[in-house]
Amino acid sequence: RLVRCRCVGLLARMSAAELAGSMADSRICRRWVQDPADLVWLPCLVEQDGNQLLLRSSDGKVFTFPLSKLQELEAVQEDQLLGVKDVCSLNSVSEAAVLQTLRTRCARDEYYLRVGSEILVAVNPFKARPDSEVLEQRLGGGGAAVVHEREPHIYDFGQKALDSLRAGADSHAIVVSGESGAGKTETTKLLLKFISRSVSTERPGDGSIEGRIAAGGTILESFGNAKTSRNNNSSRYGKWLDMHFVFSGGILKLHGLEVQQSMLELARVCGTGQGERNFHVFYQMLTDPEMRQEFQLEADPSTYNYLRHGDAAIPGGDDAEGLRKTRCAFEELHFDPEEQHIMFRTLAGVLALGNCCSEENDEDIARVAKLLQVGNDDLRDILFYKHHVDGSRCALRSEEVVPRRDGLACLLYEHLFESVVARLNDRLRGSDAGQHEVRRLGISDLAGFENFDRNSLEQLLINLSNERLQKFFNDAVFREEAVEREEEGLPILEEEVSCFHDNEDTIKLIDGVLNELNDRTDLAMRAVHMGRPSNPSRTEDYVAAVVHGNRSHCKFAAPVPHERRSFGIKHTAGTVKYHCDDWLCRNASRPPAGSSDLLQSSNLQFLRDLGNTLEEMARSRRPKGHSITRSFSVSLASLTKRLSGTSVQFVRCIKPNRQMAADTLVATYVNEQLRCSGIYEAVRIRKHGFSKRWPIEEFICRYACIAVDSGELDASPHVDIHALVQALSRCPRLERPRPWTEELVVGRTKVLLREGAAGALEAERSRILDVQQHQQQQQQQQQQQQQQQQQQQQQQQ
Repeated sequence: RLVRCRCVGLLARMSAAELAGSMADSRICRRWVQDPADLVWLPCLVEQDGNQLLLRSSDGKVFTFPLSKLQELEAVQEDQLLGVKDVCSLNSVSEAAVLQTLRTRCARDEYYLRVGSEILVAVNPFKARPDSEVLEQRLGGGGAAVVHEREPHIYDFGQKALDSLRAGADSHAIVVSGESGAGKTETTKLLLKFISRSVSTERPGDGSIEGRIAAGGTILESFGNAKTSRNNNSSRYGKWLDMHFVFSGGILKLHGLEVQQSMLELARVCGTGQGERNFHVFYQMLTDPEMRQEFQLEADPSTYNYLRHGDAAIPGGDDAEGLRKTRCAFEELHFDPEEQHIMFRTLAGVLALGNCCSEENDEDIARVAKLLQVGNDDLRDILFYKHHVDGSRCALRSEEVVPRRDGLACLLYEHLFESVVARLNDRLRGSDAGQHEVRRLGISDLAGFENFDRNSLEQLLINLSNERLQKFFNDAVFREEAVEREEEGLPILEEEVSCFHDNEDTIKLIDGVLNELNDRTDLAMRAVHMGRPSNPSRTEDYVAAVVHGNRSHCKFAAPVPHERRSFGIKHTAGTVKYHCDDWLCRNASRPPAGSSDLLQSSNLQFLRDLGNTLEEMARSRRPKGHSITRSFSVSLASLTKRLSGTSVQFVRCIKPNRQMAADTLVATYVNEQLRCSGIYEAVRIRKHGFSKRWPIEEFICRYACIAVDSGELDASPHVDIHALVQALSRCPRLERPRPWTEELVVGRTKVLLREGAAGALEAERSRILDVQQHQQQQQQQQQQQQQQQQQQQQQQQ
């Protein structure tokens, strides 16, 4: 098998006639073949069948090519099949090598893969794995060399971040990303566990910092996570965890943590699709008999409009146990019973509000009024009537009632979630650090690229954040390449800069689409304030303006003629079609008319605070008012600014299959995620330039035999690298289309080669080794013959 692999480079340089004559052995090499059915690269054994090549994959697929096409197929290198720890250690890096390496590692239950020093690929195993032994080993620390030698793990990124802070860095960041179900939440929890165990706490009296952080995570999961069609525990909001450390006496101490959240998926409050659920906490609450009695709740989720259309349970889940853990977390963080009571009371009010569809629902309306501690008539007035400037009122049409009711429900849940986050920060944030220097570690957990059957404004904002992070990721990868070149004393070439993929055009397109949305939202809000009726055709007008202004844009996908409420955008990860129904209304983020007065009249201070906030916002709003997209843009700009001012590591979480099954990796699905996450882009940046890197000593040891064999260099135990490079450039078998000075460069510690030069060197080395092996075999045969002759002579004597 080794001999066959060594033949790979030689065969690439043969003509079809030479190749046909050399194929006495039916299996002599491997090539990468892209399966036309799913575009996944497969390593295939090459066989000759008459005037054509048969390439067989390990799963039995057979591909047919003419003999002459072998030169165009990329050779499979030995190390590409071994499942190495870091794909950048491969002599030849390609998309095929990355995917195959990941396949091999997952088959060995190894679910982490390094891509250089700043990128980690983490595959969700969908099964419990022993962790305590690995954690204890990593807590022992170790230098960069130790980390590089052992199996990759998320704990290594935590260790590197802490080492950076101890070395004097003011800040560090770890960006965790991936699609729903890829394991972002669990990966973040592992990071927090390692970091909190690695450093001492500034407040020992409050219990362990690890316990308090874990308790905060449990509460956030209950109120911010839900079951989706792709993930049983999906975070439906973006979060930035800002960990504060103080450095004193040579010791790094965790001083506190602050949670910053964005883009809570409020639309989920008012109902979900098939195979999904609302936020976990609703179902947890319904399992408690005492709360059901106090708040007049039913145990069956299908009783409530906001819960009945999705799944009632999670396979293997236990909502009663989830409630127990949530309550324990509240106790750990010293939430008093009254605080907890108000939270669950508000949740019950939201559920009951969903059943108020008309004025005839007297019992439901009375229940909501009692839970929210507001007047029954006041609640009826805000839900079912519209007030005019002259003081008169008229009943709302049935189609107008539901948006107003849902708007109030979303307003209540948003305030509840923000209050939970604020209270968590009060309990997790450290006190004044005094004279001590504060250093920060940020961990970003954001939703990955989304493309559903029906995509709305939330998907556009999520995908914009991914485009921004992708640009930052690409820039960071390119910077890392530039840093290594600088360390080696080598420049970045102009052609490498020109090949760099930049998604700035996509970002500008989305910014323009959102600016148009904000302008039209402002106009609609002015009309509402002036008492004008809403324009039912404003969505079509908005889409028409977007299409007119961007039809010729290379990243814009215009809708077909009969579709007047949708358009498409060609994202880095693929084209997404967006449906724009109600975008202007949702973007306005305007609470139902009269909400502030209703909530200010409540006997609950929690709701009165919300009412006061709404009144202050209404007074402070200018013609260019508040909108969801403006708020999101501000938070996204803040995130990118944070990342730009610090060193960043990237964790790309990968979901191995859509069924969430253990021990199953679907190559087509994983291949798509690797491409969307920018892993292949990182490989492409490296591959386009000098994709092969050898330490100088290893390069000499590996390729000096070529110069010696050709007579261009004398055999010697001490070979100068520059003399070797000059000798190689004179070897007739190594003729290249361009000078060797452009194909190979010598840095301070490494030799960098282009793909073609590396292939030519490897092919010539393989030829020499094959010749030497053949000579050794001949010598062994001669020796055996001589021994046999001697034995025969002895027997005759």
